[in-house]
Amino acid sequence: MAERPGSRWAAVMRPPESTVGDAVLYVRLVEVGFAGPDFDVVADALVRYAYPVLCSWLASGHIVEQGARMGVRGLSRLGSGTTVLTRHDVEDLVQETLRRALERFVVDGRTGRGWSPDGGAALRTYFVGSCVLRFGDVYRAWERDQRQARPFPDSHLLDRRSTVLDDPADLVILREKIAEKLPPDGPRRTEILLHHAGYSDGEIARILGDGTTAGAVANRRYRYRKNLGGGQQP
Repeated sequence: MAERPGSRWAAVMRPPESTVGDAVLYVRLVEVGFAGPDFDVVADALVRYAYPVLCSWLASGHIVEQGARMGVRGLSRLGSGTTVLTRHDVEDLVQETLRRALERFVVDGRTGRGWSPDGGAALRTYFVGSCVLRFGDVYRAWERDQRQARPFPDSHLLDRRSTVLDDPADLVILREKIAEKLPPDGPRRTEILLHHAGYSDGEIARILGDGTTAGAVANRRYRYRKNLGGGQQP
């Protein structure tokens, strides 16, 4: 029976006792230029090994600890629990991380900067480490896209008609102004939204529930007024 292309390399990808088998395998990858059937088998094996590891680490938050050990930055919101990932988010992040890690694996291999048995790590362990490094960039890009795609925070509050905004056109214009000029997400942004929804300073302070006083709400709003343009006080 004819041997399936790359099957001998698939056998090498079984969990090794040492890096000796990996070294033989890697020499072959260099020979074929990290392309072709032999490379495809190895790439598939590496991805299959790393996929459940990354999924587990993202679900448990362990990815943040691993990233910190490797000097990966930008994972603070994920580590603090501020960002909660859905299953769909995890899948997207893992798939993109694997894609980038595999691309880097090829580039580093072809330029002589890739895996080495002298590093002491098995090839699959090396690849998972590369995934962690790539995850930093992937997650930061994902978080940035989420902020940009996210609907205007609490914009539904602006649809509660106040005594000032009797014209729907005025409401649209004001919403655009606020979206453009408000401070970043957080309590201060919420204060301005609630104000334009018709809530009093005292009501806003009670809604925030963080010890903020009505006077503090009014003072902070005053500091924002020049940023809204048109001379209208927020």
